Amino acid sequence: MNSSNGYLSIANITHASNEKEAAIVPPSPDSFDFILRKYAYPIIIILGFLGNTISAFVFLHPQLRRYSCNIFLATRSLSDNGVLFSLLVAWLDFIYVRIFHVPVVCQLTVFLSYMCSFLSVWCIVCVTIDNYIRMCYPSIVNLYCKSKYAFVILSIMITLSLGIYNIPLWTTHVTVIAGNYYCWPKQEHIELLYILTYVDTALTFVFPLSAILICMSLLICKAVRSHQRSTTNRERYSLRTWPSSTSHYLKVTKLLFAVSVTFLILHTPTHVIKLKSVIEAFAGNPQQLSGVVKTLNYVFQVMYCLNFAVNFIVYYTFGNNFRQIVANSFCSVSKCKIFYKKSRDSIPSADTMSADILEQDSML
Repeated sequence: MNSSNGYLSIANITHASNEKEAAIVPPSPDSFDFILRKYAYPIIIILGFLGNTISAFVFLHPQLRRYSCNIFLATRSLSDNGVLFSLLVAWLDFIYVRIFHVPVVCQLTVFLSYMCSFLSVWCIVCVTIDNYIRMCYPSIVNLYCKSKYAFVILSIMITLSLGIYNIPLWTTHVTVIAGNYYCWPKQEHIELLYILTYVDTALTFVFPLSAILICMSLLICKAVRSHQRSTTNRERYSLRTWPSSTSHYLKVTKLLFAVSVTFLILHTPTHVIKLKSVIEAFAGNPQQLSGVVKTLNYVFQVMYCLNFAVNFIVYYTFGNNFRQIVANSFCSVSKCKIFYKKSRDSIPSADTMSADILEQDSML
């Protein structure tokens, strides 16, 4: 299974004239693919579910959900859990628990994989744009970076995803191939599923990647100019500390850089191979992947799945407020209170965090 879009990738639904010609070859228990997925995926799924659930809980805290970027990050955490659920169904198939090939489960799993992947990617784009506004146009932050606008944008995104990705719900079915039941595209809709693959590649890779790279470039340029001005002011006025505005710029840039780079590193490689297959199929000359490329693709798919599971680590490492709220919210037992006694004296509680602090570091 291609993790990026369920069982319906170009690599999996080659130009067979009918379902009987589509050879279904289960992975060998001794193959690198099977071993990697058998042991890596359950770890990714379990840790990812836990981390995303905690992240969503933190971002939906009454004090944090007032800010648009936190709404997007909470939605991303929930969407990532949706992708991990579809991955769990696929992983069970690899260990011969074939619930994926059951009617309704088949269609919903593929649909969920498409839709949640789309929402997760575009939530990152929205967060990047949100922080671009906060850094480059702070005077309009109070006008546009509000939770009510975030909910409007999310409503539009969800509506679009439902409109685009409902296709697997009625173009796939469970059929008998070589004596076994398989979740497989309906023959009369093969071409439509090719089109969906092209559209999905553009919507979850080409467009969001371009938007993120552009915003990151502009943000880095802004941070560099701000740093240069602050350095000049420090030398001119003999200041010993950085101005608070500069510290804020550097803090948000560091956090945004970590989130965006993690996404790019984990998300991009498998899509490059997928894009190659899409282009070849569009040109009418699909090529079989070489052994080396197949091995790399297995590794890249695991990296892709990590993209939906490691966000908690990034938030906790680079998000000061996120780390503080996690400590305050999930370390309430007596021993933990003693351990955090000193730090809690200097950290506002999750219920009393001031709006000023959240405004300065509203993302995390």
